[in-house]
Amino acid sequence: DEIGSMARVYDEIENTADPELFQTFRYGRDQLEYRFPVKAGSYLLNLYFAEPWYGNAGENAAGWRQFDVAVNGKTVLPKMDIWTEAGGTRRAIRKQIPVQAENGAIRISFPYVYSNQVILNGLRISPDPNGED
Repeated sequence: DEIGSMARVYDEIENTADPELFQTFRYGRDQLEYRFPVKAGSYLLNLYFAEPWYGNAGENAAGWRQFDVAVNGKTVLPKMDIWTEAGGTRRAIRKQIPVQAENGAIRISFPYVYSNQVILNGLRISPDPNGED
């Protein structure tokens, strides 16, 4: 399940070998959620972010976009601030989170938005080779 608006930018994205991935994204304040059916086990969740707009005129955009990221109902990235984490606008970052499947699924949600809207450029779920299965 995924709810949210989609957008695209054409600006160059730094800090990645795959800039096209970061030129598209989903965004929203409410109901942006993903649910992936998976077998029981350990997984690695990779979340990909890039701030497309804030700070592109050279201003300090720290705190202009902040939100919580939760996996299976537990907050794993509190007050995520893409601009601060990436060190600027249009700079790619990846957050890798080990997760366990719950009830045959992995759910990714954004339970609280502190400022502006959530942005997510991409995600990948893969089996965790070091996980407990």
